[in-house]
Amino acid sequence: LTAIVLALLLIFSCNNLLVLGSGGTLIVSVPGGRYASDATIYTIDLNGTSGAIYSKTISAGQTAAFEELVPDTYTILVKGSNEKDIVVYYGSSTATVEEGKTSSAMVELMDLLGKLSVEFSGATNGKNFSIDLKGASGLQYTKTVLAGEPAQFERLMPDIYTIDVHGTNANNAVLYHGIDTATVEMGKKTSATVDLVVEATDFAGLKEGIESG
Repeated sequence: LTAIVLALLLIFSCNNLLVLGSGGTLIVSVPGGRYASDATIYTIDLNGTSGAIYSKTISAGQTAAFEELVPDTYTILVKGSNEKDIVVYYGSSTATVEEGKTSSAMVELMDLLGKLSVEFSGATNGKNFSIDLKGASGLQYTKTVLAGEPAQFERLMPDIYTIDVHGTNANNAVLYHGIDTATVEMGKKTSATVDLVVEATDFAGLKEGIESG
């Protein structure tokens, strides 16, 4: 009888250890659509109130499953990076993990990139306009548009940009030039108008510039 009682105590003791050590599970997902196309890698960090830290990296469109977590309330931090390893999306949320249960959380993301529309004034005979953006952090972007068209930069890192514009005539000689600056903010659209002046680089361009005033 004593042996049976000891055996039962041992079995129940082992079962309790298994239950106590099983922890909980948390499934973390992020929105799809354009978020999946603009960001290729997502880093998901969990920070518990007790100091426990967990981290996973997933590809766009996947979900992160954290298993055997210490029961706690966790802060979820998500960073979405593009192919250049630049963080373009960020989001945070909280979730409570209970012993032996599965919880789920959807983290809404915030767009960290901005937009810039560049227009020109003072150019009458230009044909093509080359727009170079250089951020204070060193990032550079370039676009070429036809006369009368604004240059639309859609996915810019927030920064202060120097806008350098060159306008060429039908013979590809530089005829106009202008410089300005613009501040691109997170998730916002900014516009700038660059005042151009005549800057002829050859005789034909000089003549055309004189004729245009």
